[in-house]
Amino acid sequence: MFLQIDGIDGSGKSTLLNAARVWAEERRLRVVDTVVWSKENGRHPTLEDIGDADVLLTAEPTHAGIGKEIREEIIRTNTPYNARFAAEAFSLDRGVQYTRLIIPFLKAKSGHIVIQDRGLLSSLAYQPLQSETDGSESRVDIPWLLSLEGNRIALSSPPDAFIFLDIDPTTAKERLANRTEKIDDHVYNASAFQIALAERYRMPAVTEPLTSRGTRLIVMDGSETRDELSEKMKQTLTLLI
Repeated sequence: MFLQIDGIDGSGKSTLLNAARVWAEERRLRVVDTVVWSKENGRHPTLEDIGDADVLLTAEPTHAGIGKEIREEIIRTNTPYNARFAAEAFSLDRGVQYTRLIIPFLKAKSGHIVIQDRGLLSSLAYQPLQSETDGSESRVDIPWLLSLEGNRIALSSPPDAFIFLDIDPTTAKERLANRTEKIDDHVYNASAFQIALAERYRMPAVTEPLTSRGTRLIVMDGSETRDELSEKMKQTLTLLI
C-alpha cells in the first residue's frame, strides 16, 4: 500500500502522519521514518539500512542530497531559481527516492506500507503557479512536468490513494502563525500564493494524472480539530489496508 498526503501548508499533514505512526505502532508494525534517518545519517537510506521495517514514512522533498538542496537553497525566498529549475530539481529528487527506496521496498514483501508527505501532486499544483508569478519567460505546465524523468518514474508506480486536506487558506494561515517548531523561509509561503494554490489542488487537471492511473482520491476537511483528523486518518488506514 502506497499512500500520499497533500495539501497547502497548515492543512494538517503532520497531524495525519503522526496518526499514521500511532496506527502502525498500535498494530506492532515496525516503522522507519526516513526523514529522521536521513537527518541523522546525511544520506538516503537503502533497503539494507531499514532492515525489517513494515512501514516507511517518507517525504518530498527528501532531507538528503538533492532534497536537502531544494529545502535549503532552491526554494528559499530571494533565490534566483525559477519554477522550471525547481521543477527539475523536485523531479530528480523524486526519481532518486522512488528508485533507491520506495519501489524496491514495496516490491520486497507483501504487506509493506509507504506513507508519504507530499508527492507528484505537489509539483502539479505548485510549479505551474510559481511559473506564473516568478517573472520568468519559461512557463511550466502539466504536460511538461509529466515529461520529466523523475516524474515519469513516479507515474509508473502511482500511489494507491492520496489524501487531500481541503482547508480555507485563512484557517491554514492562522495555524502557521502559531507554529514555532517549524518556520520556513520559502517562496511558497506568501498568503496570495497559498490562496491561489488551494484552488489549484481542486482542479481536475491537477489530480487527473494520478486518478486516471487508479489512484483513489480521498478528501478530508483540514479545518477539523487535530483529534478529529487523527481519528479519521486511523479509520481510513484501517479501511484501506
